[in-house]
Amino acid sequence: MEPWRCPHMLAHGAGKRAARGHVLKPNISKVDAPLKLLRKAIPMATLNTTETAWEVNLKTSIELYTIWEMTGVLDQLETIDENLFDVITDIMDEKREDWEDWLEEQEEDEGHDDD
Repeated sequence: MEPWRCPHMLAHGAGKRAARGHVLKPNISKVDAPLKLLRKAIPMATLNTTETAWEVNLKTSIELYTIWEMTGVLDQLETIDENLFDVITDIMDEKREDWEDWLEEQEEDEGHDDD
Protein backbone atom coordinates (compact mmCIF):
# COMPACT_ATOMS: atom_id res chain seq x y z
CA MET A 1 0.00 0.00 0.00
CA GLU A 2 1.38 3.38 -0.95
CA PRO A 3 1.84 5.61 2.13
CA TRP A 4 -0.52 8.20 0.72
CA ARG A 5 -3.31 5.60 0.50
CA CYS A 6 -3.09 4.75 4.20
CA PRO A 7 -6.55 5.38 5.79
CA HIS A 8 -4.98 7.40 8.63
CA MET A 9 -3.15 9.65 6.21
CA LEU A 10 -6.22 9.97 3.96
CA ALA A 11 -8.25 11.12 6.95
CA HIS A 12 -5.81 14.02 7.34
CA GLY A 13 -5.87 14.98 3.67
CA ALA A 14 -2.43 13.57 2.84
CA GLY A 15 -3.83 11.42 0.04
CA LYS A 16 -5.12 14.44 -1.84
CA ARG A 17 -1.76 16.21 -1.61
CA ALA A 18 0.12 13.07 -2.70
CA ALA A 19 -2.27 12.55 -5.59
CA ARG A 20 -1.47 16.08 -6.77
CA GLY A 21 2.25 15.22 -6.80
CA HIS A 22 3.25 16.63 -3.43
CA VAL A 23 5.94 14.71 -1.59
CA LEU A 24 5.07 13.66 1.93
CA LYS A 25 7.80 14.47 4.44
CA PRO A 26 7.98 14.02 8.18
CA ASN A 27 7.06 17.06 10.24
CA ILE A 28 10.41 17.61 11.94
CA SER A 29 11.59 20.84 13.42
CA LYS A 30 15.15 21.73 14.36
CA VAL A 31 15.60 22.02 18.10
CA ASP A 32 17.83 24.88 19.08
CA ALA A 33 18.62 24.36 22.76
CA PRO A 34 21.74 23.83 24.85
CA LEU A 35 22.89 20.20 24.88
CA LYS A 36 22.92 20.17 28.70
CA LEU A 37 19.23 21.08 28.75
CA LEU A 38 18.37 18.50 26.08
CA ARG A 39 20.12 15.75 28.03
CA LYS A 40 17.91 16.49 31.04
CA ALA A 41 14.93 15.49 28.89
CA ILE A 42 16.32 11.95 28.48
CA PRO A 43 15.11 9.54 31.19
CA MET A 44 17.93 8.47 33.53
CA ALA A 45 17.36 4.77 32.85
CA THR A 46 18.10 5.45 29.19
CA LEU A 47 21.39 7.14 30.01
CA ASN A 48 22.57 4.05 31.90
CA THR A 49 22.04 1.71 28.95
CA THR A 50 25.33 0.32 27.66
CA GLU A 51 24.11 -2.31 25.20
CA THR A 52 21.37 -2.57 22.61
CA ALA A 53 18.33 -4.71 23.27
CA TRP A 54 19.33 -7.16 20.54
CA GLU A 55 22.22 -7.84 18.21
CA VAL A 56 21.54 -7.28 14.53
CA ASN A 57 23.22 -9.50 11.97
CA LEU A 58 26.14 -7.62 10.42
CA LYS A 59 25.02 -8.37 6.86
CA THR A 60 21.53 -7.07 7.66
CA SER A 61 23.03 -3.82 8.98
CA ILE A 62 25.08 -3.35 5.81
CA GLU A 63 22.00 -3.96 3.65
CA LEU A 64 20.00 -1.44 5.68
CA TYR A 65 22.74 1.19 5.29
CA THR A 66 22.72 0.61 1.54
CA ILE A 67 18.95 1.13 1.46
CA TRP A 68 19.32 4.37 3.44
CA GLU A 69 21.89 5.62 0.93
CA MET A 70 19.92 4.59 -2.16
CA THR A 71 16.63 6.08 -0.93
CA GLY A 72 18.09 9.42 0.17
CA VAL A 73 17.41 8.91 3.88
CA LEU A 74 20.97 9.87 4.76
CA ASP A 75 20.77 13.01 2.63
CA GLN A 76 17.63 14.03 4.51
CA LEU A 77 19.24 13.27 7.85
CA GLU A 78 22.24 15.42 6.95
CA THR A 79 19.96 18.41 6.32
CA ILE A 80 18.05 17.85 9.57
CA ASP A 81 20.89 17.06 11.99
CA GLU A 82 24.48 17.16 10.76
CA ASN A 83 25.93 15.86 14.04
CA LEU A 84 23.67 12.81 14.08
CA PHE A 85 24.49 12.25 10.41
CA ASP A 86 28.22 12.23 11.27
CA VAL A 87 27.71 9.76 14.12
CA ILE A 88 25.62 7.39 11.99
CA THR A 89 28.00 7.50 9.02
CA ASP A 90 30.93 6.76 11.37
CA ILE A 91 29.05 3.73 12.71
CA MET A 92 28.22 2.65 9.16
CA ASP A 93 31.88 2.90 8.14
CA GLU A 94 32.94 0.81 11.16
CA LYS A 95 30.33 -1.86 10.43
CA ARG A 96 31.37 -2.02 6.77
CA GLU A 97 35.01 -2.48 7.82
CA ASP A 98 33.91 -5.25 10.20
CA TRP A 99 32.01 -6.89 7.33
CA GLU A 100 35.03 -6.73 5.03
CA ASP A 101 37.23 -8.19 7.78
CA TRP A 102 34.74 -11.01 8.32
CA LEU A 103 34.64 -11.78 4.60
CA GLU A 104 38.45 -11.91 4.49
CA GLU A 105 38.49 -14.28 7.47
CA GLN A 106 36.01 -16.56 5.68
CA GLU A 107 38.20 -16.61 2.57
CA GLU A 108 41.27 -17.45 4.67
CA ASP A 109 39.38 -20.24 6.47
CA GLU A 110 38.28 -21.71 3.13
CA GLY A 111 41.89 -21.59 1.92
CA HIS A 112 43.05 -23.56 4.97
CA ASP A 113 40.33 -26.17 4.51
CA ASP A 114 41.66 -26.99 1.01
CA ASP A 115 45.10 -27.96 2.41
